[in-house]
Amino acid sequence: MLRGLTSYPVKSCKGIELQSCAVAPTGLRYDRAWMVVKRGEGAMRMMTQRQYPKLALVSCDIPAEAFTSPSTSDPEGFLRLTFGGESV
Repeated sequence: MLRGLTSYPVKSCKGIELQSCAVAPTGLRYDRAWMVVKRGEGAMRMMTQRQYPKLALVSCDIPAEAFTSPSTSDPEGFLRLTFGGESV
């Protein structure tokens, strides 16, 4: 029995509880579509909760209709991140 849907648009950050969601060939729409990176010596490195536990405190917000409406397949400008109530 399915008890809920949660999408994690930004890998290692807080998830978003959903009532419904379109399913893409790779899974839930926008699930882990983005990641936080850290500039290293000549390369970008993915940041994970394992290395940076405070990523779990970063909230993601995408309008609910972006997950279900085919007309919102491009999330440009939809994603909003907050940490401690402040936009990041």
